[in-house]
Amino acid sequence: MGTTWLISPRFLNSKLSGATLDDKIDVFKDRMEGWFLRHAAALSSADYADRGNAGFAALTVVASYFEAIECYYTGQESRNRSREFFIRGFLKVFPDLPGVLRGQGHASPDDLADQIAEDVYKQLRCGLLHEALPRHRLLLREDTAPVGFMIHKSTGDVGSIVVDPAKFVGAVQAHLQVYVGKLRDPTEDVLRHNFERFFDTRSGAGKAVLPPPVERKE
Repeated sequence: MGTTWLISPRFLNSKLSGATLDDKIDVFKDRMEGWFLRHAAALSSADYADRGNAGFAALTVVASYFEAIECYYTGQESRNRSREFFIRGFLKVFPDLPGVLRGQGHASPDDLADQIAEDVYKQLRCGLLHEALPRHRLLLREDTAPVGFMIHKSTGDVGSIVVDPAKFVGAVQAHLQVYVGKLRDPTEDVLRHNFERFFDTRSGAGKAVLPPPVERKE
């Protein structure tokens, strides 16, 4: 019997031996949920005793989701294009943002939505992942929406960014469910092709570099 190892919380490497597209989707979903999103949700849950101090930890866990999910959408790696991929991924998780801005009477709502996503990239993603602290314009509080913005009326510049950690994590979880549902739809040819192309480049077809065996002393 060959060596086995976990490739996600629920599946062994044998899951990807002769894998179908549905097998790959199963593994992808299990990785995202079981290694990342479920833990971010636990940190931001009312059941977590120190929830009030866990917001940044929860956001650190989900901060990588936006860039990663765009890689799967496009079937491409994001090397030297992290900002671009993050912005596009963020706007896939929050697709209603341009419409909300348009309804509020903002000029050029699509451009403003891109600016907001870029500010989230700088303030949240780069701050937390590079420096273990958010940048100065990111604020946490329980709010009516996952993420909100204070925009200067005179300049149109984005001021403070307000994030509700629990709702923000919930929005990411909801997006994953919708995306996985589309991946399982056989009419979504391009989406499925791009997903599989990127998954295959990162899965190693179920292979892994294993440590040398431990020498046992009799």
